[in-house]
Amino acid sequence: MIEPKSQPGAKSLLTEAHLTPGVGQSKPVKLTPRVMDLNQVADLLDAHPKTVRLMAQAGRIPGFRVGRLWRFSTTRIHEWIDNPQAA
Repeated sequence: MIEPKSQPGAKSLLTEAHLTPGVGQSKPVKLTPRVMDLNQVADLLDAHPKTVRLMAQAGRIPGFRVGRLWRFSTTRIHEWIDNPQAA
């Protein structure tokens, strides 16, 4: 276990379990973000961000606005890629 220098004997929040992969894992798990922004979706689709924004405004791609910014559910975008008519 890693101990902080400022408080001798205090337990750290980091343990070996946090630093080593779990059983059956060869490397740490990479988490996928639940929400993507306009540029991330444009990169994923290999499209211009303006095209993605116009598609979202027209309801041709699933997305929602947070203030002035467009956001896209990662799950819904991947479902849409598999079945574009479902939007």
